[in-house]
Amino acid sequence: MNMHMASTVLGPRRRLPALPAGSTTDSVQSPVRKGDKKLPKSNSIRWHLVERIKKEIAEGTYDTDEKLDKALDRFLDQYGL
Repeated sequence: MNMHMASTVLGPRRRLPALPAGSTTDSVQSPVRKGDKKLPKSNSIRWHLVERIKKEIAEGTYDTDEKLDKALDRFLDQYGL
């Protein structure tokens, strides 16, 4: 009988296809198109929030001074600075 020990090998790897010229990886494409009333069902992704945040980012209203202050306070509290 052969016994195999746990290993850190993650399995086969494959190369990803090259991106078309001029495209980047920093945009997120959701399966929701503008005007669609029905959002895809998912237990882990709340698409209505994704769409709202995408809209706020596009309008320039997502990042606010209050959010930055709150995030900075949390960071300083977490690291005791």
